[in-house]
Amino acid sequence: MDETNDATLEELRHLLHERTQVLISVSTTDRMLRQKLNITVKKTLYLSLKASERVQQARVGFWASVADLAAKNLVFIDEAVMNLAMVRLTARSEKGKRARGSKPNRRGQNVSMVAALGFEQVLGQVNLLGSTDALSFEAFMAQRVIPQLWKGACVILDNCSIHSRLELEPLA
Repeated sequence: MDETNDATLEELRHLLHERTQVLISVSTTDRMLRQKLNITVKKTLYLSLKASERVQQARVGFWASVADLAAKNLVFIDEAVMNLAMVRLTARSEKGKRARGSKPNRRGQNVSMVAALGFEQVLGQVNLLGSTDALSFEAFMAQRVIPQLWKGACVILDNCSIHSRLELEPLA
C-alpha cells in the first residue's frame, strides 16, 4: 500500500486484478479498504527537500545546539496566513443526499497571524491584514516580544525570508 498510497480506487482495483486475477467493483474496493483493512483517506504532503541528507544533517545540528537549553527558556515564533474566504470543503448529509453549500464569488483578503509562544504563555501575537513583511515583523519583535523576554531566553525562528534581514540584537 505504501508505494501506491495515492492511487485511485480504480487503480487499486486493477492492481488487485493483476496480482490475484480477481476483478472487483470500485465500491467493493472502497468497502474492503475502509471496513476490512481499516485504511482511511489521509495524506500529509511535505517538500522532498526535507528528506535530503543536507537537511537531515542540519536538523541534527540544530537539535544538538539546543539540547542543553531549558525548555522554560525557549520562545518559538511562527507565522501563518488564512484567507477570509475559506470555506469547509466537506459536510455531512443523510445517506443518498448531497450536502450543499455556497462558496465565495471572489477571493477573500489574507490575514497574517504571528505569535511568540513560550513554555507557559503567549508572549505576544498580532494579526495583520495582508502578508507579513520584514518591517512589520521587526516591529512585532521590537514592540511585543523583546520587552517580554528575560535573561536566558532563547528565541527560535524558522527560516522564513523575512527573518533573515532582521537586526534585532540592537533592540535587545
